Amino acid sequence: MKMGFKAFRKTGLALLAAVATTALTAGTGHAADTIRIGLSTKAWFPSFVAEITQQQGIFTKHDIKAELTVYQSGSEALTAIAAGAADLMSSNPSIVGEGREAGVNVKMVAMLATRNFGWQIMVPPKSGIKTVADLAKHKVGITSAGSNTDLLASWVKKKYGIDFIAIPVGGAGLVPNLISGNLDAVIIYPPLSYQVALDGNGRVLTDFSDVMPPHLEAGWAADDEYAAKHKDALKRALTALFEGVAYIKGNPDAVIPQLAKYDGISVEVAKQEYTNTFGHLSDDGAMTRELVQETLNLYANGKKELDAAVLFDSSFTPVAIAR
Repeated sequence: MKMGFKAFRKTGLALLAAVATTALTAGTGHAADTIRIGLSTKAWFPSFVAEITQQQGIFTKHDIKAELTVYQSGSEALTAIAAGAADLMSSNPSIVGEGREAGVNVKMVAMLATRNFGWQIMVPPKSGIKTVADLAKHKVGITSAGSNTDLLASWVKKKYGIDFIAIPVGGAGLVPNLISGNLDAVIIYPPLSYQVALDGNGRVLTDFSDVMPPHLEAGWAADDEYAAKHKDALKRALTALFEGVAYIKGNPDAVIPQLAKYDGISVEVAKQEYTNTFGHLSDDGAMTRELVQETLNLYANGKKELDAAVLFDSSFTPVAIAR
């Protein structure tokens, strides 16, 4: 039986499509799974990890369709999970604990860092304040009540047995108020801390990564229901994220300019952030109860005592990545 060209073309394309679909299905074993990732502020380093993982096609490699949304804070990202608008978020046990107390069922599923890299107390260059103890009765700028800067301020008061006036001025108000003399010191975060030092507008009084014990400072937290129903997808998403970390660590020449552009900072400052932060990130996300508990101890600040065991799920780590 003869077949016209149009009929042949139609049949042939259909057969090719069927073969391609079969090959694709056989190769991956499943279609791409969607995971909605809430990023707790753009400036926090986990956001850049997720962005690089997306840009490099690593999520796609693991059959994950990642939808990244940047929020204004960890609390806002947690609210997104509570509202069913996110499945995974950048977080730490303190935020997770607050969430569970409020009825938001979320747990840490992977760790990124054990230190507050680049978080510092800074004073004016010519300030007479020489030690942390000298901050007593002085005005210290924080971003807002309940923020990480506020938690660190409370830790300093408890650790050094001093009291000072913590004044919320917002992230944008820290440097101008330090320069003008309205504040005697500020608790400041990276990469802004590196920029202030580079510009000569502040002197580092202490770096929290040097004075605080190791703890689970940053990582990934997942909605309990999502983790239970989509365990394989979550594991693949975490594998992709830690392959993203490996890419960042292994390609400084390519990554540093991207980091500078992403954060809106100079390449020189980006180099500092790359070395001081990204160079120390976990390779496999593995957590321990001790690290989770230490975070709770550091940031308790008189809150209800929480059980570290209910705040993390270690079944997703260590992550095995291709090198």
